[in-house]
Amino acid sequence: MNVSLESPNANLIQSYTLHLFIQPPGAGLVPSVQIGGQFVSPQVGVWQTIQSSFSSPVREIPISTTFVNGEEGRSVGYAIDALEFTTVPEPKTFLLLTIGAAAIALRRNSSIFQIF
Repeated sequence: MNVSLESPNANLIQSYTLHLFIQPPGAGLVPSVQIGGQFVSPQVGVWQTIQSSFSSPVREIPISTTFVNGEEGRSVGYAIDALEFTTVPEPKTFLLLTIGAAAIALRRNSSIFQIF
């Protein structure tokens, strides 16, 4: 089963932490889990915390899960909880924040000069 996760405010994702639960498979089936392009060693039947970061921010985190039995693959039942992203603000947002901080600093400095 393949899904992709995005940050709720559509900012780029630098790192993530999530809790993953994989439903126990039938006999002879081995789970294969890939999150954000990296294979994860899954623990079956228990919640596990997974965290990772990216060398450069990404728009989405793909999740792919299958159970493998020889050459056949089958969908994995899984759940995700406690998802947290560390995001990077868009460049235009950072510029606006910088301009706003500079305007506040200049306004405070100009009011000091008016007192004297």
